[in-house]
Amino acid sequence: MQFVKVDVRKTKLMEKAVDQAAAIRAAAARLVEWVAVEFNKPRIAAETGLVFHRVAGSSDVRLVSPFGDGRLRLLLSAGDEGIEGRYLVERKVCAVDDSAWWETVWALRILAGGQLFMLGDDGMPPREIEAPGSDGNAAEWARYIGLSIEYALAAGAQTA
Repeated sequence: MQFVKVDVRKTKLMEKAVDQAAAIRAAAARLVEWVAVEFNKPRIAAETGLVFHRVAGSSDVRLVSPFGDGRLRLLLSAGDEGIEGRYLVERKVCAVDDSAWWETVWALRILAGGQLFMLGDDGMPPREIEAPGSDGNAAEWARYIGLSIEYALAAGAQTA
C-alpha cells in the first residue's frame, strides 16, 4: 500500500479535534434522547416495539425491536470540514451454529455543529439536531429517524 502526503490544510482540521469530538458526542446524545423520548410514548412504543437503551458512559445504544437486537455505534473520523461522526445502525445476525455478528444496515452523519445527515439520501437537507418540541416538526422528525432505524433493522442494508 502506498500512502500519500497529508495536505497541510487537512492537518489544520485536527487542531480542534478534542472539542469537535466532544461536540459530536453531545449532539449524538441529544439525538438519541430526542428519538427515545418520542418512542417511549405509550402509543408509539406499543405500535413499533422499538426500545432504546443507552449504554452508560458511551455514545452507544442498544436497540430492541420486533425484528431482533440492534445497536447504534458512534465512530469518529476526519472529514473535509474537520472531525465528523457516523452513527452506525447495526443489527445482530445469527448463524445456524448460533455464532453472531453485527451487520451495518444504515448510518447517520453528525458534524460538530450538530448538523445531521441521513446517509444515502442525497435529497435530504442537513437537519440541525434539536431538543424535542423546539419546533412544530420535532416529534415528526424524531419519528422519521426512529422508524428509519427500525426499517433498517427489519430490511437490512439497502443500497442504490
